[in-house]
Amino acid sequence: MAAAWAGMIGIPLFRYVSSPLFTQKPGETAENFTRVIPVSKLTPGQFETVSVRGDLTDAWSVTRDRAIGRVFVRLREPIPKGDPTEAVIDVFTTICPHSGCAVQSRDEKPTFYCGCHGACFANDGSRVEKPGGGPNPSPRDLDQLPYRVERDEASNTLWVAVDYREYLPGTPQQILA
Repeated sequence: MAAAWAGMIGIPLFRYVSSPLFTQKPGETAENFTRVIPVSKLTPGQFETVSVRGDLTDAWSVTRDRAIGRVFVRLREPIPKGDPTEAVIDVFTTICPHSGCAVQSRDEKPTFYCGCHGACFANDGSRVEKPGGGPNPSPRDLDQLPYRVERDEASNTLWVAVDYREYLPGTPQQILA
């Protein structure tokens, strides 16, 4: 009976005390690439809005295979013939750097628009003036995310894999949230 009580108290206490050894330090980034869309579904020059699925972890639990965010993905140029994993792709988060609202993609210019406060972005993610003039309230460009092109060995399909990250809104520099 004493061993059971010691385990009930000791194990959580050990996990609490040792957790700094196993968690990411502020400013560090852990690569966690998630496949989001097959390259074959991308049309050069056109953005696709896709969900990023992954595990959501909080202090008490892990929720598996859940939507954790959305990204804009564009194949910038046609896929290279020699090495298709060298495809040039743009990946931007859909979160506005101004105040964290959802950015929408549009067919007209500017390409990306945040309806909350009117932040506008060109198709390269850079800030642009509001239509009709006026300053852009966003303190930085749309956040570009790390990506890589991976080949699924079983199906021989090329995938865009994204290292999804969220940054604090309202700051001129990218600070991980």
